[in-house]
Amino acid sequence: MKTLTRLVVHASLKGGKLAYNAPYMRQILSQYDDCPKVRITLEKEVSLRSERQNRALHRFFHLLSDELNNAGYNIQFVLSKKMDIEWTPETVKELLWRPAQKVILKKKSTTLLKKSEDIDKVYDHINRHIGELFGIHIAFPSYEEGEYEKETSK
Repeated sequence: MKTLTRLVVHASLKGGKLAYNAPYMRQILSQYDDCPKVRITLEKEVSLRSERQNRALHRFFHLLSDELNNAGYNIQFVLSKKMDIEWTPETVKELLWRPAQKVILKKKSTTLLKKSEDIDKVYDHINRHIGELFGIHIAFPSYEEGEYEKETSK
């Protein structure tokens, strides 16, 4: 039995509808009729920086490093100054949750967490820490209370 792990089909949006090579798609999927479940996920392909943007980015790095050196600002001095960057869900995960999870549970990925037990341990530590330092307490979202969607994007 063949198993389908990943299939890339190039498509585009035209007039709000997905345009793709339907006969090709049917041919590919017909090879996997025995598969009990096929899940199709659409991902928007994001263009990476162009060669021109890459050169400009590296030119910026060069110009800034020259100016900082000419002004006498060494690495230690510049990094000792705080840069105001706002929180995003990704920074909360990477800067708060994941480091706490690694120390508390010795697990690198959130995909390895046990349903309640592991999540509760990490959540309790973070919520207590943030609460004590900043007076911010966030109740863990409850599906029953309608605080998040049944299906998530991740």
